[in-house]
Amino acid sequence: MTQVQAGDIQLRSSVGISKQVAPDWNLSFDEGIRFHPDDHQLYYNENALDLGYSGLAPWLETSFSMKWSTEEDDDGHWQNEVRPVFNVTAKHTVLGMTVKNRSRFEYRELEADDDNWRYRHYSKAEMPWTLTSLQLKPYVGDEVWFRLDGTGFYKNRLVTGFTLPITSRIKGDVYYYWDKVTDDHNAPWEEHNVIGFKLKIAL
Repeated sequence: MTQVQAGDIQLRSSVGISKQVAPDWNLSFDEGIRFHPDDHQLYYNENALDLGYSGLAPWLETSFSMKWSTEEDDDGHWQNEVRPVFNVTAKHTVLGMTVKNRSRFEYRELEADDDNWRYRHYSKAEMPWTLTSLQLKPYVGDEVWFRLDGTGFYKNRLVTGFTLPITSRIKGDVYYYWDKVTDDHNAPWEEHNVIGFKLKIAL
């Protein structure tokens, strides 16, 4: 169970480092943390190692990741998860916007629950223009979650944000999202608000 309650505004941050290791191959490492909105205490940490390949077609990217996370439950115990992830992302241009559609398949090895498969689909549109002298580049997105154990759809997330170049090799990403989620379709759906910042470093 998560520490975030309905209506809370949660804070998140992450740092990622990436490097092209061969033509069409990219290796990246990301670390993310999440803070409880009431007392600002850390309750979640995640690390991910990702190998991406873009040589199949100009409009297609694939990647395989391993994620390790630990999360504090409602009783104050830290629960671990290991998550192999496979991504397929199609890219195209619509009215000048860069549109990406990502399909993600995850196998969740949970310490405190049964292991399970999950599917996530994320659609993102990056605007073709920038704002202000900081070159803020807006985007919007929508993501849906499905459990593959028969319970199906259980989460939807709407995202808006902007990226900005900090240096030639460092980029920032500031975002806000609203999501709606249920642990049980017989229970009320909860709404969450999140503000976050990502720092991406290309070596």
